[in-house]
Amino acid sequence: DIGNMANSIMLICLLPLAAALADVHNFHGCINVSLPYCDTSLSHEARAADLLSRLSLKESIQLLSPTKPPYCAVHTRPLPDIGMPNYRWLTEVNSAVDAPCLDKDRCPTSFIGPTGHAASFNRTAWWMKGDVVSTDMRILNNLQSGGIDPVGLTGYGPNINTVKDPRYGRNSELPGEDPYLTGQYASAYIQGMQQSQLGYQKMIAYVKHYTAYSVETNRFSFKANVTQFDFWDSYLPQYETAFVLGNASGAMCSYFSPNGVDCCGNKWLLTDVMRTKWNRPDSVVMSDCSAVANMIKTGYASGKEDASAKAINAGMDVYGGWGDNLWGQGYLAKAVEQGLTNETMIKAAVRRTFLHKLKVGLFDPLENQPYVNLDIDDMNTTYAQEVAYEAALQSFVLLQNKNDTLPLTTGKNIAVVGPFAIDASLYKSDYNGAGIPPDMPSIADAITEANQGGMVSSSQGVSETGNNASGIAAAVEMVKGADITILCLGISKTTEHEGIDRNDTLLPGIQESFAHQVIAAAKGPVVLVTVSGGILSVDTLIDSVHAYVDAFNPYQQGPKALADTLFGVHNRFGKLPVTIYPANYSSQFAIQDMEFAKAPGRSYRYYTGTPLFSFGYGLSYTTFSYSCTMKQVGSGYQLTCDIKNTGMREGDEVLQVYHSVSDEIKKEADHPVPLRRLIQFERVSLSKGADNSVSMTFPQSALELVTTDGTKKLYSGTHGITITNGNNDQPPVALHIEI
Repeated sequence: DIGNMANSIMLICLLPLAAALADVHNFHGCINVSLPYCDTSLSHEARAADLLSRLSLKESIQLLSPTKPPYCAVHTRPLPDIGMPNYRWLTEVNSAVDAPCLDKDRCPTSFIGPTGHAASFNRTAWWMKGDVVSTDMRILNNLQSGGIDPVGLTGYGPNINTVKDPRYGRNSELPGEDPYLTGQYASAYIQGMQQSQLGYQKMIAYVKHYTAYSVETNRFSFKANVTQFDFWDSYLPQYETAFVLGNASGAMCSYFSPNGVDCCGNKWLLTDVMRTKWNRPDSVVMSDCSAVANMIKTGYASGKEDASAKAINAGMDVYGGWGDNLWGQGYLAKAVEQGLTNETMIKAAVRRTFLHKLKVGLFDPLENQPYVNLDIDDMNTTYAQEVAYEAALQSFVLLQNKNDTLPLTTGKNIAVVGPFAIDASLYKSDYNGAGIPPDMPSIADAITEANQGGMVSSSQGVSETGNNASGIAAAVEMVKGADITILCLGISKTTEHEGIDRNDTLLPGIQESFAHQVIAAAKGPVVLVTVSGGILSVDTLIDSVHAYVDAFNPYQQGPKALADTLFGVHNRFGKLPVTIYPANYSSQFAIQDMEFAKAPGRSYRYYTGTPLFSFGYGLSYTTFSYSCTMKQVGSGYQLTCDIKNTGMREGDEVLQVYHSVSDEIKKEADHPVPLRRLIQFERVSLSKGADNSVSMTFPQSALELVTTDGTKKLYSGTHGITITNGNNDQPPVALHIEI
């Protein structure tokens, strides 16, 4: 309530600006200027043509180049003579709008990490996240001032690279290992962000890091071979879905140099695939910070002029640097002088960027725009908190529950121990400019609040990564008298983060030794809770704990949602969006290897070993029965599944549909063939004893396989369609295809 915040210094700064919304917003152009490019009666193309006619080569480059060190956020220069404002291109929106709070109670809404959010298998939840994030984006654009670096209306996220290797340092930023699931997540989230009213988009969304970006160590110079098969089977499908189905507005190109051609200078990726094949001709591409300068390090470019030219010629539009600014320092202009590129290519980039700004109304009068009056009291609302809380409830995956240890009953003596029990700062997944909310509970805090009539004690025991064992004795003594022990282990941004990969998938430090001592001493059942982005191979603990919940990166709403889930207030569990491999898996691959089908295989699609837990797996506090029928409808297929909650409490289930092929087709194919592939899914909520009919469709093209040259082929023969809840597969339905 604004009245209750009247004494806030930030609010005092903001109220005059809020009252002046009809006059000016951050980065709004055409103020006191009446030029044709400002004329809303003209088409966007006509307005762009007029603007381009007024720009010199130098001015065009200025609109694409950063000015404010370290150059990563890309603050472009204003051109005041023609009413062109400055602009900030980069604001991260992977898990929240990466920006400071407007006030102590008005911060951008933070969501659980993308891996956990993908575990919900819920397109509606992903769209609602986009709705909340775009509202925050608009509010911050409308109001930020008083020395705070304002945000534009161009958001970078989601990050949708495939989880290729479990050691990759930025797996916490990714939705998972499956291209179909990731593409669906991206499309729904983007559609939520880019919704429109009265012809104006709420914001513009760009995916990242395009593409095949999967190594952090030595990332500025990493290059490797990628086959056309792997491109189109594993590294591009989710981007294709994001662009074709989700209408993504563009991308941030990555540092990676596939086959010796850096992504930010790769015409095939930026122009031939994104703009032509996927029919997104006006997509805007920004470089990851320093990716253009890094072309010299990879050997793709011979110098600064060559790197500048290769980027613009490939179709890159906006230069992001990190201590470098080749375009703004004159090297792009020199490249024109040397005949390495031309002004037409540069003007094409300016045109694309201007068209995107027009979509969000940055050069139109404010009075008829639907989002310009979003104000401070529209941020972090009850609705936003409920959306984030619901997302957290659906993110947890119940992996083990011996003797129905969970849900817990209140009134017990509970010990909450481990390095992730009491330090809430360890729970975030990625970019979050608002910092850790001061009132954010730890897992131990949330369990204390939920355990009405009982007693909760907590102890860290050991740190995440250190070898100090001095706290173990106190934690062990604590669990000896507890009815229930909740053991909270994991990894945070200390262990996995941008710029560093893990060496293995084990618990770091002495967490595993600590866990064994706790389990041995515990009086009652032990519930293992892991917090992480990348997977944890807890091979030696599985048989010893009574229940196991993977909480991923729970962040702001996660601790309360987790406590409510552990005590059975809710039963909204998700399914694994990744494979949890055994500890020895990582030693069988170099992280730099880009092949998915190479033995023993990457992801559930190709892994031939025995995982600790499979992709799509996840238990519930209740039970379900289901039966499905399938029929051909037009050129596709329709599945109708009757599902019933046969247990004693309400709960959610996720039906998953997989495609596989017969041995005869495998023998005919001269390329790798997935063991099976996810092609559809649907989440359903059912009260105790309730039943429902769920309909799912998929096109015949979902049965196509990627061939060696990257094209797709529908094979004659027997195809299998398997419907499962991730735990119990129905017998495959055979489809006989004749071409």
